[in-house]
Amino acid sequence: MNVEIRTRPATPLVGIALKTSLRDERNLREIPAFWRRLSQDGALFRLAAGAPIYGAVIEFDARSRDFTYLAGFEQPAAQPLPQGMQQSELPAGRYAVLTTTPTPPENCGVEIAAGWLHLHRTWLPASGYLRGTGPEFERYDERFHAQRALVELELWLPLGEE
Repeated sequence: MNVEIRTRPATPLVGIALKTSLRDERNLREIPAFWRRLSQDGALFRLAAGAPIYGAVIEFDARSRDFTYLAGFEQPAAQPLPQGMQQSELPAGRYAVLTTTPTPPENCGVEIAAGWLHLHRTWLPASGYLRGTGPEFERYDERFHAQRALVELELWLPLGEE
């Protein structure tokens, strides 16, 4: 799995939040179900108007392993907040970025889980980098569309000092 180091500016997000946990691998069941509900509703995608969609771990409690996952899109903070949505920000900084292997849409959950495991358990320990502070996130752009035979997305892991 290829990992690139990229720097990005701060990015304001607006989206819909899900409270979940790493305990009992709840997140592996709840996040895909959350995306299915969002896809059926369609409001998030209409508001994003074709712009990239993000899935970000915006609040993580290392002790309980509980976190908030925000499915959202870029929106300047000065704009009104859509009803039922909350704001967050992806901080500026340096990130390890893994682009997932192209896979059929129905298999993307397995590919996402494998990518995160690779970043955390294989790449990061061998990289010489430290895990930075702030959210880690998925970025879904034009390469991720349900009408495509194969989809891919980016996994972004914040990096600290070497």
